[in-house]
Amino acid sequence: MSKIRKCSPKQISVYHCSVACTTLDDEAYVWGNCTAFGLGHEVMTPTKLDRKIGHIEVGCNHALMLDEANDVYAIGENNYGC
Repeated sequence: MSKIRKCSPKQISVYHCSVACTTLDDEAYVWGNCTAFGLGHEVMTPTKLDRKIGHIEVGCNHALMLDEANDVYAIGENNYGC
């Protein structure tokens, strides 16, 4: 948690073993089961994503993100999508 200790959290999303949060500066951090992000099953420390994210939600092997331009991104397994 030391990586985000000095940040001001805006929002936190938790699903089973996946955790994500955004800050007031639109930085996003993920940890836990991060297979949807391509980071592996056990990320032990908060890892900053490489773009500005205003809101993030994690679910069962997927995540939805809203960036600073209000573009929506969906990542993950996509087993049931079109």
